[in-house]
Amino acid sequence: MFPVIRIASLTIQARGLILLAAFWVASWAAERAAKRLALRGDDVYNLGFYGVVAGLLGARLGYVLQYWSVYQNDLGAIFALNFNTLSPAAGLLADLASGDGYGAPAQLPWSINLWGELRHPTQIYHLLAAIGIGVVLWRSSHLFDGARFGLFIALYTASRLFLETFHGDSATFAGVRVVQIWSLAALVVALLLLRRWAETWARDVQPVHETT
Repeated sequence: MFPVIRIASLTIQARGLILLAAFWVASWAAERAAKRLALRGDDVYNLGFYGVVAGLLGARLGYVLQYWSVYQNDLGAIFALNFNTLSPAAGLLADLASGDGYGAPAQLPWSINLWGELRHPTQIYHLLAAIGIGVVLWRSSHLFDGARFGLFIALYTASRLFLETFHGDSATFAGVRVVQIWSLAALVVALLLLRRWAETWARDVQPVHETT
């Protein structure tokens, strides 16, 4: 783990640096994709910026609600934002660097030593799942409008639903892991939307085929 990077007297949070680099790479890739689709690069950047702001606010709100007992007597602390008080997990490599999002104890050939015990490398599991999802989406460019977005949501939530069983830091509600509850709900919504969009696409395409 490398939670902080020290350069002389300067101390930098590794998580924040990794997330900043990830945002820059994602913005660069989105701009290139926008040019291929004849879209304005500024619009793509603005969308990314608003998405980051919304994500930070949502992640902060989620953390505060999860640990409300800590903040209820000190409401001012809610606004003391840092990368260690965000929920859900901030990122795959960022979590690996900071040690967050750690796995449950496991005696496996690929276990990692974390917090004094061998554990599932859940951060690596999520990274591999993200790469797999990216490959599937990249090879699915021929699908109907909206399909790749719905497919991403379905695949991501399905991966979270499955991989959460290997986590050792999961928050629970009534004995059920909270992330799995939200993941299952999002997965059902994504599948329903995919079905609806597919039916709409089929209705739009069929008259075209009939006229030709």
